[in-house]
Amino acid sequence: MHKLEKKMLGSLLDEILKSHAVYGPKAKEHEFSFDRLKHPNEIRLDYSNSILPPVKVFFPNNEKLIEYRISDGGEVKSTLTKEKKVLFAAHPCDLHAIHLMDMVFNHEPRDEYYLSRRKDSVLIGLNCEKPCGDKILCYDKKSYRVDGDELCDILLWDYGESYLVKVCSKEGEAFVNEYSLFEPFDGDFEDFLETFERKQAKNFEEKLISDHEELSKAIEETYLSKLWSEVGDKCLSCGSCNIVCPTCFCFEIVDELDIDLEGGSRCRHWDSCQNNDFACVGSGENFRELSSQRNRHRVFKKEVYLKKKYGLSGCVGCGRCNSSCIAEISLIEIYNRALAKEII
Repeated sequence: MHKLEKKMLGSLLDEILKSHAVYGPKAKEHEFSFDRLKHPNEIRLDYSNSILPPVKVFFPNNEKLIEYRISDGGEVKSTLTKEKKVLFAAHPCDLHAIHLMDMVFNHEPRDEYYLSRRKDSVLIGLNCEKPCGDKILCYDKKSYRVDGDELCDILLWDYGESYLVKVCSKEGEAFVNEYSLFEPFDGDFEDFLETFERKQAKNFEEKLISDHEELSKAIEETYLSKLWSEVGDKCLSCGSCNIVCPTCFCFEIVDELDIDLEGGSRCRHWDSCQNNDFACVGSGENFRELSSQRNRHRVFKKEVYLKKKYGLSGCVGCGRCNSSCIAEISLIEIYNRALAKEII
């Protein structure tokens, strides 16, 4: 174990910024965004939740995949670049989400654009002592904490005047050894951790009426339920829930021509399964024409399909979809109605 004095955080970031692109939580009016830092004083480790999840650093919108110019002989060039990145102070729920996205994009056919960004990155997590808001499910989903070392390279705890620092990977060890501002911690970590977890248990509260392990089966049993028509009647098909979700990965590929007609590019844009024409094919047939069908697909993807394929739920309980939905559709309500089996 190591520690980092809080007063030295700015100095540490100064050093890191010399060789890495650093992404962390920044204040944005009354919200927070996970953006690239230009200066150490921009970072806000007291943030509640970011508007967009930090995984978007590795899976950006409007991503240029290839490009060409006629003046270069029409040669198609990949836009893959190598850049050392540090993702600083991601909350546990977002670390769980990145872990799932790593599995998704590493599945054949592998997504080299996402994976190239992940390969040259260091993940630094920040544990939560209290919840980000009242619309979250991370306590029920057990994603409010990090168990084991597979989710990040370095893990931080607030320790009063310092941050406790746990090294979780070889990359994390190399990173800590590179900077002299990390000091050895000679306190009783087990005692601190026990106290910290007691505070978590006091501050967080369960939102689901049953254990989350029962959720996948309960959702699957609602396939023909009127629940989805009720949700569909409220939904505006705006796609906000998908855009802010840390485990949504649908996209479309578009070829774009430069305005001078001398070149062009192939770009990847985020897409939403809630859009009216998302499941529309070339013949004009729309396989999920109704909003009820699209909402059902979204929830089934999170709790049934991804669970069967990867053994993990696609919902980490971050609450972003609940907060961003202008129709006030709540996953917490949907989950509890499914668990209560009150809808037929």
